[in-house]
Amino acid sequence: MKTMNLLSGVALVTGIAAVSCSKSDFNPTSSSSVNFKIQATSKIQAVPRDILASGASNVTSSSFLWDTCLMIVSKIELEAEKEHSRESGTLGNTMTVKDGGSGSDHDGNPGSGNSQEGNDHEGNNNDSTNVHFEWRGPKTVDLFNLNSVIGGVTLVPGTFANVTIKIESFKSDAGSSPLFYLTGDYTNSANTVKRINIIINNDFELRINKADTLDFGNDLTSIIKVNLSLLLSDISQAELDNADLTNGKLVISSTSNVTLFDKILKNLHDSGESEFERD
Repeated sequence: MKTMNLLSGVALVTGIAAVSCSKSDFNPTSSSSVNFKIQATSKIQAVPRDILASGASNVTSSSFLWDTCLMIVSKIELEAEKEHSRESGTLGNTMTVKDGGSGSDHDGNPGSGNSQEGNDHEGNNNDSTNVHFEWRGPKTVDLFNLNSVIGGVTLVPGTFANVTIKIESFKSDAGSSPLFYLTGDYTNSANTVKRINIIINNDFELRINKADTLDFGNDLTSIIKVNLSLLLSDISQAELDNADLTNGKLVISSTSNVTLFDKILKNLHDSGESEFERD
């Protein structure tokens, strides 16, 4: 597998090599696919103690060792601008895939998901067309399983710009389960170990943006990564050591240690990045 590039969604976006698509390359009868994986990174991380006068983080021997990370994924959307020349025409695309099933167009009809939406009001072709592809779950994902593919979408090959990947989790899909559940051991500077549970039941989304162009002429896998070090990046050792315990565990949720919960929920939105690999 060849890694094509890194989409970074914190400030999220480092470049992906642009590949041009000429009129002769465009074949509307062919298709390619993008599969999605979601993984968590930084299973082991240090805990910042405080911020020094210089502005640098003072890292102590405190650490997290995570062992479980589960997330309910309700929907993944891929939006982009499909580039084309004025003389070549275009196909506007909207495809919805239900948990890996067959796609449908935006009217709910089965098939390729292609609709003629590439002309302006005077009948001339635009230079690009906004396209929107969806995969829908819900599906519970083990973010520490590096091999699990959630699902994917099929699209017409071509060159796409301003790519956005949005991963959404809805409380209505979770039932009695958390939308996001992270647990492990927190070891403080005194070498005391506490279990820590982070439980998120609020609706949330991860958004990954990319301004450069990407060639979807081949089947690809988007490996979406949740960076756990960013999740707790502005929470200090003092805040963790002073947090309330529930049956000896450090529980962070919408009803327990709410200040820490609010920080983590905010950080979660910006903790995603995506790496594309050729299948």
